[in-house]
Amino acid sequence: SHLVIIKGTSAYRGSETGHQDIDAGTLLQMMGRAGRPGFDKSGTAVIMTDSLSKRRYENISQGLKVVESHLMDDDKLTEGLNTEISQGVIASVEEAVDWVKGTFLYRRIHSHPLFYGFNGRGDDALHSFVVDKCTSSIDKLRKIRAITMKEDSTFVPNAACHIMSRNFVDFDTMKAIVKIPHDSGPVQLLRMLASCAKVQTQVRRNEKKHLNAAYKLVKYKLEGPQSKIRIQNADEKAFVMLQSAIGQHFFQDYPLRQQMSSMIDGASQILSAIEQYAREGSFNGQVATQGMIFRRSLYSSLWDS
Repeated sequence: SHLVIIKGTSAYRGSETGHQDIDAGTLLQMMGRAGRPGFDKSGTAVIMTDSLSKRRYENISQGLKVVESHLMDDDKLTEGLNTEISQGVIASVEEAVDWVKGTFLYRRIHSHPLFYGFNGRGDDALHSFVVDKCTSSIDKLRKIRAITMKEDSTFVPNAACHIMSRNFVDFDTMKAIVKIPHDSGPVQLLRMLASCAKVQTQVRRNEKKHLNAAYKLVKYKLEGPQSKIRIQNADEKAFVMLQSAIGQHFFQDYPLRQQMSSMIDGASQILSAIEQYAREGSFNGQVATQGMIFRRSLYSSLWDS
């Protein structure tokens, strides 16, 4: 489209966090939709915000605000290194350090060291800082058996490494997949899926009534006295909505129906990774079968009898 109108610069993230500003990267991506290559020579983006935030968004839109790297957020570095290890690009800590030195992150550490927790001075200190970060990330992969260390300090990828990479699974989810008990059934898989960030969305105040009503109809229940259970957080919401999708429960609330579709996609992606790891990594036929049955139930909106 030629014109993009951004109606507000904050979004409600649930009762726990309230309204939060849209991050600069997302805002710039939305603005980038203005103007069709090959059809328009220019595009127009209109940002609707409050007067106190006007200067901030003017700076962002004009490229005057500095953008920082997020490669060190959460386990992003671990996930990035895992992908390169899976592709055969990285096989040692030294190669991991060289890879990081070619990223935007490394340039920003030079310019804004304190933002990334670097307090040293000089190239040697920065090199040691990057080595420590890479070593920590590689050790995390070792602990979930994504890689195997060799005697010469190099490493090779295992099944978990390749599965995590090709299924776009985040580190915490892959760690949970590796820990799935060998005797898991649908309830255990359901609880594991509900705990994954890829499936979760925050509970909004106006959704609680619909979710509590749906909970009364689902097949599996949360632990605790049933008369006192109220859906309050993201994992409880996912627990209910995934079952509602299979049980064909219709939500009157349109945003909930949209979220359900996204949850099904995310859960199916994780279930595919569970099946692959059970076949190639843990060699567990029961988990592979249960994962396949659960994924089929999501697609068919019908519990397996």
